[in-house]
Amino acid sequence: MEPHIPPTLRWVSKPSIDAAAAALMARTQAGLLGQLDLARAMLSFCFRDLGGTYRFLDAPGGQWFRFDGTDWHPAADIPAMLEGSDALPVDVALPPATDPPSPSPSATPSTVLIEAIQALRAAYAGGQINNIVAEALLGQRFLVDYQGRAWTVGVQSGQWYAFSQGEWKAAAAPADTRTLARIRSPSGACPGCGQPVECADACPHCGAAVPPVLEGVSDEGYGPILDFLQYAGTLPEPVTAPWTPPPGYPNVQLPAVSRRGPLVAPAPTPQSAPASSRPRWLLQAVSGPLASQPIELGDRLRIGRADDNDLSLSNPGVSRYHATIARDADGGYTIADQGSANGTAVNGRRIAGPTRLQPGDRIAVSGDARFVIAVEDLPARCATPQQASPHGVSAPLQGCCATCGTPARPGVKFCPQCGSRLV
Repeated sequence: MEPHIPPTLRWVSKPSIDAAAAALMARTQAGLLGQLDLARAMLSFCFRDLGGTYRFLDAPGGQWFRFDGTDWHPAADIPAMLEGSDALPVDVALPPATDPPSPSPSATPSTVLIEAIQALRAAYAGGQINNIVAEALLGQRFLVDYQGRAWTVGVQSGQWYAFSQGEWKAAAAPADTRTLARIRSPSGACPGCGQPVECADACPHCGAAVPPVLEGVSDEGYGPILDFLQYAGTLPEPVTAPWTPPPGYPNVQLPAVSRRGPLVAPAPTPQSAPASSRPRWLLQAVSGPLASQPIELGDRLRIGRADDNDLSLSNPGVSRYHATIARDADGGYTIADQGSANGTAVNGRRIAGPTRLQPGDRIAVSGDARFVIAVEDLPARCATPQQASPHGVSAPLQGCCATCGTPARPGVKFCPQCGSRLV
């Protein structure tokens, strides 16, 4: 079993989350992401508010949900800032970072430390830095007294802590300013091997940590300092409590999402629902093993050499993500090339943009990967034996609706039966 790795977290604004979801869905609708890719990306849309309540945005539906500890429920009261993964599926601009205020000349070391830690906490809460950067910067903020003890302030509580015997311990009061040491660059001999060292944090001879020169610290005080440096990077209080998003996101079908199945489970169809009269549009291979297996076009068919395409082809002239055929709003279909190396041709002409398809159109994605568009199950009034295509399916008569097959008078632009635009 693989160890759990806590996510890198940061605070992000709700408009930034909405923008990330919109960009993700735009990439999906353009055919650049498969359903399994979308389902995996959706894992980054779980967040936590200041009170520790989990929130989730269902990007396909645009609905927010709240986790009550047992189940997810629709929610509308979404805070302006939420804590979540630092790896949203798209790049989201962060607010500009602000420099911490400069300490006044009369400020004490304790007040300077408190102000620095408060500035780092505000930068994390404002989404300017993530928790990893905040913890790294906090690990460099500490004071040292004459006894060699390190002092710092908890980022969450403001409590003072002293490092003693390998761990941080809460202190009743801050260190006395009169007992705080001044730090100078290290010079002299390495405490490990005794070799000369000049202005270095580690000995170039043996690699041992070289403590800085601290004015006022006794010889016995360097032992606790070396002990602290060995645990460098630890904090008495984490920037944020690590968390794992709860399971069971609404509508997201994980584990294995079928390449042709929907991401969101469809609502059950009533038993009494009438059968659709819409004709079936098919993609028929001209030759090869697929010639006997026409593919019915649904809402979208992605074609390419990669395995996660709806139609995966092994032809060397086919790009990983070559072309996409998608249903139009009026029930017809349009084909678009996805930036392939060899291009996509319709009826012998290479297309330069989205191209509307007609029954009988010939599509070529490479020299030996050629298809034809066919339509079957048209109403009898628009299909006769004389109309049978060479591929065994029927095509609509001129003047018939390509969606429902209803005849239309010459000169009209929309079907009188279903309202679809006539070709």
